[in-house]
Amino acid sequence: MENEAVRALFKNYSETDGTDVRFLGTGKGARYFADFVQNADYYADDAPDMMLKKDNEIIIIEHFEFDSYHVGRKGSLGRQEMARIQRNEESIEATEDGVLFSDEIKGKSSFRDLISNLCYNFKAHYERIPKYKENLRGYGFIDDSTRVKVMFLVEDVSPLGSMVLDDDKQRPIIVLLYREFLDLFRDATDVDYVLACSAAADKKFVWFADRTEIEEYYKYVIDYDKMLFLDFDVQVVGFKMSFPREEPND
Repeated sequence: MENEAVRALFKNYSETDGTDVRFLGTGKGARYFADFVQNADYYADDAPDMMLKKDNEIIIIEHFEFDSYHVGRKGSLGRQEMARIQRNEESIEATEDGVLFSDEIKGKSSFRDLISNLCYNFKAHYERIPKYKENLRGYGFIDDSTRVKVMFLVEDVSPLGSMVLDDDKQRPIIVLLYREFLDLFRDATDVDYVLACSAAADKKFVWFADRTEIEEYYKYVIDYDKMLFLDFDVQVVGFKMSFPREEPND
């Protein structure tokens, strides 16, 4: 079975197309996880999203996405806008000459919404960890002798990525270098690892953090609050064309 967690993991981690998976500290946890990705059996379901199993060791992987738009009762404004644009696209009838269409995401994005959405999702999934373990115990995957680790795979899906302007230079936002999120991770003692994935300026950024070495990350924190968040106007352009159906020759 495949789900969003499986696709996110193998898209961002094991098939990074030359993208470095970055970490601070000794990298012991990163190497441990890399060994699991390469050699463990994996199972995908719901609650938890995914599990890697090797011998009597398990890594639970819970995946969630977040973006830099306000989230209300109906969810992320960015997601709502993308859904609206997709519906509009699907309503356009293709012609043999082709139809060009364009639209834009109507709404403002912000750094505060990005972090609020990330932290909210982190806390919501953290509360479910006991249930994940209970489910796996019920399925017979773990018992009292099983070594269990938990990873949160967090993915920034803001349409053009999340960036700030720092001394006239554009800088991608790496959430594992932001103090507020580090504090949350440090206090969430049931989460062993975080794999944070994002993309900006046509580049992918994949960062791994092991809670046992979290103090290394505090040495390099970046105060994104004091920088200008880049609220891009997101334009969506598409083209639809139909091709005449060729009738078979008699």
